[in-house]
Amino acid sequence: MDGEVEVRLRQLPVGQQAPADLEGSIAVEGEPEGAPMGWVKATRGHMTLLPVGAAYQFHADRPSVILMQTIGGRDTVYKWAEIIQTS
Repeated sequence: MDGEVEVRLRQLPVGQQAPADLEGSIAVEGEPEGAPMGWVKATRGHMTLLPVGAAYQFHADRPSVILMQTIGGRDTVYKWAEIIQTS
């Protein structure tokens, strides 16, 4: 974590919720239409647990870095093998 990242949370209405049999993060088509649930501001050293079934959006006013961990799912892209350097 470097910089400052705001995580904006929203409830999802029935039409935008992911099917119950899917795990991991799932992209929401368009803007989430549910009620705002609040926000969390994370800085260096913070860990934030995001609620299941909610939409979240990351926002930063300046370049920032986060590490996000999730359960593998439909939208998961594995890049570690391309990023890591081996000798």
